[in-house]
Amino acid sequence: MKKFTQLAAGILALLVLCPAFTVSADLKNNERKDLTYSEMQYQKFDESKLISAADELKDIASKNPSGKEKRIEELINVMFDEYDLQATMYNIRYNEFYCDVTNESIAKELPEIEEKYYSYYDVIFSALNKIYNSDYQDLMFELLDRDIITAITYYEKTDEKYSELSNEESKLVLEYERLSSFNYSVEYKGQSWTADDLYNNPPENYDEYNRISNMIYSKKNKELGEIYLKLVKIRDKIAKLYGFPNYAEYAYEAKYIRDYSLEDIDKIYEEVKKNFPDLYNNLYKQLSLSLYSTGLANQTYTGEEVLNGIEPYFADIDSEISENFKYMRKYHLYNIDAMPNKMNGGYTVSLYSYAVPFIFNCPKGDFNDFRTMIHEFGHANADFMNPTRAVYEAFGNSLDTLEIHSQGMEALFIEYYDDIFGEKQGKAFTDYTIYSMASSIIEGCLFDEFQRYAYENPECTLEQLNSKYTQLCNEYGLEYNTDVVYSYDWTDITHNFNSPMYYISYATSALSSLDLWIESINDRDEAVNTYKSLIACSSDTPYIESVESCGLRNIFDSGVVSEIAEETEIVLKNGTIKLNENESSYEVTEPSEVTEATSKLTSAPMKKTKAKTTGMAIPIMFSLIVIAFILAMLVMIIILIISIKSHRKNKKNK
Repeated sequence: MKKFTQLAAGILALLVLCPAFTVSADLKNNERKDLTYSEMQYQKFDESKLISAADELKDIASKNPSGKEKRIEELINVMFDEYDLQATMYNIRYNEFYCDVTNESIAKELPEIEEKYYSYYDVIFSALNKIYNSDYQDLMFELLDRDIITAITYYEKTDEKYSELSNEESKLVLEYERLSSFNYSVEYKGQSWTADDLYNNPPENYDEYNRISNMIYSKKNKELGEIYLKLVKIRDKIAKLYGFPNYAEYAYEAKYIRDYSLEDIDKIYEEVKKNFPDLYNNLYKQLSLSLYSTGLANQTYTGEEVLNGIEPYFADIDSEISENFKYMRKYHLYNIDAMPNKMNGGYTVSLYSYAVPFIFNCPKGDFNDFRTMIHEFGHANADFMNPTRAVYEAFGNSLDTLEIHSQGMEALFIEYYDDIFGEKQGKAFTDYTIYSMASSIIEGCLFDEFQRYAYENPECTLEQLNSKYTQLCNEYGLEYNTDVVYSYDWTDITHNFNSPMYYISYATSALSSLDLWIESINDRDEAVNTYKSLIACSSDTPYIESVESCGLRNIFDSGVVSEIAEETEIVLKNGTIKLNENESSYEVTEPSEVTEATSKLTSAPMKKTKAKTTGMAIPIMFSLIVIAFILAMLVMIIILIISIKSHRKNKKNK
C-alpha cells in the first residue's frame, strides 16, 4: 500500500473541474542525504522559516519591485523545503505510532500535527497566489508545473468546516487503528477467550470453537463498526460540502486521480463476478493442501532472511532497481521487526526531505513476508526513481498506477520462486501469488461495492452493513465455512476506515499485473521493459492512460477481463501458451512435468494477442477438414468437366 494523506481530497475537490496548464520546469528537488533511518530523528516542526518566507513573498507581491526573480525563487524553495520537512516529520511520527498503537501520547499528538500540516498549505498557496497576481506571473510559469499553477489560480482558503470535519475524521481513524490491534476477549463457560487463545489452544469440540470465534468477532465488529458508521456520516458531510451527492462520487472524482467513473466500474464488478470466482476458489482449495504438503506453510523466516532471499534477483530485472534495493538495506529504510503492539499491515511512505521511501510491515514470520516485501519494494523503488516534493503529493496520486508498481513487481518475481524456495515450494508460492492477485481482484471489487452502499446510504445501520457484506460475498462466489459468521470480518480491513474507496485500485492494478505476468510468459524482456515504462509514468498519470501507453490491455474494453482470467487459468494449467504462427488462436503446449495440482510454470516464449483462448485445438482440426473438403470438391469438378468434354467429343464423333 502506498500511504496517502487526506489533504489531497480537499484540494482535488477544488481542482477537479479546473483547466490544466502546460507543464513548466520544476523547482529544484531534494537529494538523498545518505542517512540511516535512525538518524532521521523526529523533531517538532518550527514553522518560523515557512511563515517568514511566505510573508516576504506577499510583501514583494504587494510592492511589485523589479529585479526580484532570484529572491522569489529562493523564497519558494524555502517554503517547499519547510513543507517537505513538516511532511517528513509527520510521516516519521506516524511510523512511531504504528510501531506501538497503544501509545496514547502520540495518538493525541497526531491530530494536532495533521491539522498544522493542513494549515501550511494555506500559508504557502496564499503567498503563491499573491505573486501569481503580481508582475511576476511569467516567472511563476517558468518555475512551477501545471498542477501548482492550477492550484494557485483557483486558490481559496481551506473551508473551516472542511478542516473541522477532517480533524474529526482523523481522530476516528486513529481510534480505529488503536482498537483494531486489541486482542478482544469473551467469556464462555467461565473461561476467558481471545483469538490468540483459540489459535494456540483451541477447544476439542469444533462447534465450541466456532461459537467462541463468532462471539469474539461479533464483539469486535460491534465496537469497530460503530466507528465506521460515524466515519460514514462525517464523510457524507465532506462530500456535500463540495457539492457531491455522496462520498463515493466525491472520492472517485475528487479524492483520487482516476480516469474511469463509478458507471465504468459497475461493468468490472459484473465481469469479475462471472470470471474470477472459480479461479479464486480452486486456487484456495489447492493451496490449502499444497502449502502444507510442500512444507512451505511451516517454514519460518526473519526479516533479514527475507531480504537476503530476494536481493540477488533484482539485478536480473534491472540494475538500477537492484541498486535501489541495496541502498534501502544499507541505510535501513524499513521497519519489518515483530513488535507486540505493532499495527497489523504494511505500507510505504515518502520521506520527502531525504528523497527516500520508507517501508513499514508487521511481519507474520512466514512465506507471506516475501510477498509483502516484494510488493512494498515495488512502491519504494518507484519512489527512489521518481522522488517528489510534498507539495506535489498534495494534489493526489493515481493509486491504480502506483499499485501496478507493487503488484507488477510481484508478477515479475514469479520467475525466481523455484530458485528461492525449491521446485515444489516454488510452485506453491507461485500459485499463492496468483491466488493473492485473484483475491485482490475479487475483494477490490467487493469492498468497493460495499463502501459504495455505505456512502450512498449514510443512515444505514451496522446490521444492514453486515447483511450487505454477506450478500456481496455470495455474489462474488466466496466459499466460506457456513458454521462461522463471516459477516463480521469487513471491520478487519483497515482500508475501509483509513483509505475510503481506495480498495478498487487493488483490483484494477491486479488485473493489469496478471496481464503483465502473461506477457512475461510470452516475452520476458518485453515484460520487463513494460514494467519499467510503468514506473516511468508519474504518480499522477491516470490508470487507463498508464496501461495503454505501456502496451497493456485496457480492462474497460469489452471482453478483456474474461480474457485475462481465461489466459491466467491456461498458463497455470499448462505452463505456457504458445501461438501457432498459422493460426489466430492459442495453441496449448503440453507441460513436461505435472505436480499434484497443476503443471510446472515455465517461461517458454509466445506471441501475445487479444484473441480469445477458447477452443484451441478444435479450430485447427476444423480448418484441415474444410481444406480437405474443398480440395476434394475441386478434384470432383475437374473430373466431371473432363468427363463431360469426353462425352461430348464421343457423341460428336458418333
